[in-house]
Amino acid sequence: MKKLYLLAATAIVGFTLAQNRPSDAQMAPIFAKMNAVSNPAAPEPHGFFTEEEGNLIRAYYAHDAGTPSVSTAALANNDAHVLDARNVSRPYGHFPYLGPYTLTVTGTIPSTRAVYSDDYDQNGTLYALDNTSRALLIVNPADASVTQVATITGIPAAETLGGLAFNYVNNQFYVLGSTTLSTQLYSLNPTTAVATPIGSIPGILGIWLVIDNDGNAYTADLTLDNLLQINLTTGTAAVVGPLGININFAQDADVNTADNTIYMAAYIGAGVGGIYSVSKTTGTATLIGSTTANNAEYTMFSIENPSPLAVDDSSVKNALQIYPNPVKDVLNIATKAKIENAEILNLEGKLVMKTKASQAIDVSSLRPGVYILKAAVDGRIQTVKFIKK
Repeated sequence: MKKLYLLAATAIVGFTLAQNRPSDAQMAPIFAKMNAVSNPAAPEPHGFFTEEEGNLIRAYYAHDAGTPSVSTAALANNDAHVLDARNVSRPYGHFPYLGPYTLTVTGTIPSTRAVYSDDYDQNGTLYALDNTSRALLIVNPADASVTQVATITGIPAAETLGGLAFNYVNNQFYVLGSTTLSTQLYSLNPTTAVATPIGSIPGILGIWLVIDNDGNAYTADLTLDNLLQINLTTGTAAVVGPLGININFAQDADVNTADNTIYMAAYIGAGVGGIYSVSKTTGTATLIGSTTANNAEYTMFSIENPSPLAVDDSSVKNALQIYPNPVKDVLNIATKAKIENAEILNLEGKLVMKTKASQAIDVSSLRPGVYILKAAVDGRIQTVKFIKK
């Protein structure tokens, strides 16, 4: 799965060595054991590590239980819905993605459902991929009940279904299937579960798939611990940069649509893990909070957020209506009130276009992505999100 000495080197970054930290020589047999696992993209097998090995792993990565290196005070702490595949009872539930990470259990998903990936669509329906039945599922977060949509066709049985992500720009699901030699990108029909191959990425093992609000796709390579950006048209990928942490076995990630940031439920082994933000510019994973105390491996991780098109202010829904959405050329504003001025912002709040008062706005020059229309209507500032195709 990985080169032993690369593991030892990358693990040292970002913390001060404690006097009782196991040596690289002590850890080498454990790293070799990780490398020899038959399916590195599956959850850690129960009883895989001895008690002594587990203690060494926790001591070696003790920095993961330290102080988070990013401030989260300004962020909305929405729930993440997760499946703990390490716990024999396989509890499913939710906790705030910024912590504290005390799981509120809503149900269980049995081990007969080998689910390593999930994502919400634009309607708030949670879909997941089952490696046992090779089926597309719908999961009800309220009670963890599962409905099978259809058997997935078009993906070889030898590939682990490790990534599922919804693209809000074109309302399309995408899937990653992987072996130890390569990763394949597919589009997926959520009604028929028919997968259509797009392209292959040789030499990597993509362990999860996320797509941000602008339609940019990313995966983490379990082999070399890099973040890669994937072209959804060709299936090719480019390395963004190293994560800076050593991830192993099945795990998941999601984009928080509220801030367009990747959050990863990273897993190292023997119950060691944490929630990290991942930079789309450098690839660096930054610890939000440790989940090691939970002794858990989260193979489902989806942050509860409205789609990027959602509008929080009900008065905006009533007063400011737009069409078509998604839009290619002209965005129309349907309102009887007087439009005094209008601006278009990106999701970072930066002004990208300012227009004269008009009920028809030419947005053809905008790049594809999600934007915010901010309009002064009858003296009131109102906003609504839209997708530019």
